[in-house]
Amino acid sequence: MRWVLIALLTIFLVGGYNVFAKNSNSFPSLQPLPLTDRINKESIIGIFPFSEAQTTAAINLPSIDSLLKGVGLMVSSIDGEEITDPDLAKRISDELGHLLGGWFAQDLTPYIKLHKSLVSDDVQDSYRRGGMTITWDEPKTAFYYMAFEVPPWQVQAVGEVGVFHSVSIGRSLSQTEAIREGGHPAVHPVGSIEPLLAQATPKLLLKEFSDHSADHATNVFDTYLQRPGLTIKSGVRQRLVDGKAEISSGQPYHYGIRINLDLRSSQ
Repeated sequence: MRWVLIALLTIFLVGGYNVFAKNSNSFPSLQPLPLTDRINKESIIGIFPFSEAQTTAAINLPSIDSLLKGVGLMVSSIDGEEITDPDLAKRISDELGHLLGGWFAQDLTPYIKLHKSLVSDDVQDSYRRGGMTITWDEPKTAFYYMAFEVPPWQVQAVGEVGVFHSVSIGRSLSQTEAIREGGHPAVHPVGSIEPLLAQATPKLLLKEFSDHSADHATNVFDTYLQRPGLTIKSGVRQRLVDGKAEISSGQPYHYGIRINLDLRSSQ
C-alpha cells in the first residue's frame, strides 16, 4: 500500500515537474564528476551471507550479469577501448531520460564515454596467454560509462542502450554518519530514499514495487525493491583506494543507491 501511494504521488509530481520544465526549461545543474571523486572500489562493512553475491564465478570480472546482480552499489569505470559515436551517445541519453526522467531528462552526452568492451584488451589477452577460456560480453552497439554530480550526490552508470542500465547514485559519509554503536553501518543514514528518487528518477516510481528489504541483512542492503526488469537497492559501504580503506578525506564511507534496469526481458 505504501508504494501504491508513492506511485500516485509521483504521478502528480511528474506531471507538475513536466509542466514546470516545459515552461521554464529548468533542470537541476549537472556538473562533471572529477576522477578523484569517483568511487571505483567499495566494501561491505561486516560479514554477510555468500548467497548475497548471487554468483559462483571463480573470477570477479565485469560482465552484464555481475553488474545486474550481487552486492555492488557504486558502479566503477570500465576499461575497454574507448570509441566515439555522437549519435549513439545521444540515443543513450534519450533512453535514460525516457526511463528515469528527473535529473536524466536533459542532455547527458557530455558525461557519456563509449567503450568496445567492459574489460581492457590487456586483461583479456592476459587470460588467453594463461590458457583460460572466458566468454566476454560483446555489445550490440557499445557499452557506456557515465559520471556526473548534483551535489552532494554523484551519479556513476554503466550500460548499453536497449540492453541494460546499472545506475548508481551516491554521496560521501563521515564515520559519525555511517557507523553506529558496535561498529554496525547505519540504516538509512540520509533518510528514506523515496524523496531523492522522486526528484532524481521520478519515472521509476510510477509503478508499484515489491519490498524485499526484510530478506537481506541490513549491513548489506537497507532497502531492496523489485519489479520485473528493475531492482533498486541501497546501503552503506566503505570506500577503498588501491585495495585499502580510504582514510584521508574525512569521509571514508558512502551511501549508495543502485538502480538496475534489465531491458532484455522486454525485447
